[in-house]
Amino acid sequence: MGNSPVQTSTLEEDMKIAMQRLQELRSGRSTSIRLDEVEIFLFPKESKEKIFNFLKAGLEKIIENNTPHKWVPVEHPFDSSGEVRPFSKPEEIEKEIKMLLKEKNQCGWFEDNLEFLLSHIHIKQSVPTYQPGCGLRWISYFDLLWDFFNDWINEKFGFFQDEEWEEIDEKAEIGAQAIFQDFLKQDYSYFLKQIKKTAKL
Repeated sequence: MGNSPVQTSTLEEDMKIAMQRLQELRSGRSTSIRLDEVEIFLFPKESKEKIFNFLKAGLEKIIENNTPHKWVPVEHPFDSSGEVRPFSKPEEIEKEIKMLLKEKNQCGWFEDNLEFLLSHIHIKQSVPTYQPGCGLRWISYFDLLWDFFNDWINEKFGFFQDEEWEEIDEKAEIGAQAIFQDFLKQDYSYFLKQIKKTAKL
């Protein structure tokens, strides 16, 4: 007899199960789960892998739909916001990232990962900081990915600001953020190649 095909759940199905588990925690039916176990309870290894793939697809879409810019300082007596300019050629992107990494390493801090790359690639859009001396913050690819993930995870779980469930919701939200941070720890080589393809010549 042939082997039966393995049934695999979709990410949407995993999230429905996770939401049910969260409701069980809120209702007190899952009393055996400690608060420090909420992350693994809601997001088992198989679900985390699917969320990684979801984030990968989301980041690829962000890269496809945007033109990479670099931040440059601009002399101004009262403001250090600077400005962003598109990279002049694809090779300039990798050169810029390596230069920034070298500067960070000389300062005693070095994180050669995806988070570093995304934090230093910008779009031509800013938000006000309402802070003296630096009135604007230029939006990065990191910001776009975080908004993408945060909107999705809140849509799925709706982390309610209900005092009765505040501690459980806080632990669940921290667990979701931990998955996002784990995704950012990976090597950036693949995504750097994708970004270089979108540089304006």
